[in-house]
Amino acid sequence: MSEHAKKRIGTFCRYCKKDLSCLEHDEYITIPTKGFGAERYVCKECADNDHKGRGGWESYNDEVDTVIGLETKSKMQFAVEYECEYNEYITVNGITMYNPIEINAYMASQYHLLPTHDGTVGCEFKEERRRSLHGYKQRIQGISETVNLTPSNCGHHINISKTTWDNRKYQFLKMYSRDLFAPLANFLYENKDLTKKVFGRDFSRWCQYSDVTFEHGYWLNIRNNHEKNECCLEFRLAKFHDVDQFFYLINFCKDVMLLVDEFLNNDELNADEVGLEIVGIFKKYASGNALCMRKERNAKAR
Repeated sequence: MSEHAKKRIGTFCRYCKKDLSCLEHDEYITIPTKGFGAERYVCKECADNDHKGRGGWESYNDEVDTVIGLETKSKMQFAVEYECEYNEYITVNGITMYNPIEINAYMASQYHLLPTHDGTVGCEFKEERRRSLHGYKQRIQGISETVNLTPSNCGHHINISKTTWDNRKYQFLKMYSRDLFAPLANFLYENKDLTKKVFGRDFSRWCQYSDVTFEHGYWLNIRNNHEKNECCLEFRLAKFHDVDQFFYLINFCKDVMLLVDEFLNNDELNADEVGLEIVGIFKKYASGNALCMRKERNAKAR
């Protein structure tokens, strides 16, 4: 168990919301918040037992509706789902955490990540939607240092769209999906070394190859929430290998989404040609010549 800091009056358990004011030190766990000096708390009952029968995790179907940042000119929004396994322990501000409940609470406090139950991995953390990539590379670094993103059973899903993508745009995406995405699907299938270089892994059971179907379980899922009148592209082939690779992969997904959005809003563009342009974007990332990669190289050379 962790060491304990003196808690404030009116402090509640992060999970069951129990008032901890009257509890002794051996009845709760202190969760540090990196860089802020604040603490969060989890009662011993939640830490020792499977709270809600799920070890303190929320349902896999739970989503985070919070949106971070002001709307940008591009109107982009994205969110990553991080599948992971837990490290044996982590130490933050002199406090060592061993229990997944403690680590979940820390991830929620430090990175605003929602821990959800996924039977295939230790945990799947879901984040709020973000409108900018500013500072996101540092965020990836921090998350990857706290939990283990690299096991072969862990994949990561990049959900990306524009705030203007609604049910009508979803119908157009489905209508032209084969023209838009089959060229990239086939190029990835035929160039597996490049696929692993950019995406971090090859096709698998949970992100199957298809140049016809773009649904849950395949490498690309065109997601739709009819009730909320919104849709997005979910890149399920994504896999963390290292910080740079994953950050560039999110940039790649952004570039693809923006090109697809241009097609959706321009009747003069041809879906077949846009599909080939998407392959061209991939080749730039595979060769290290994407614009965001060149900018970083130039900045490091100064």
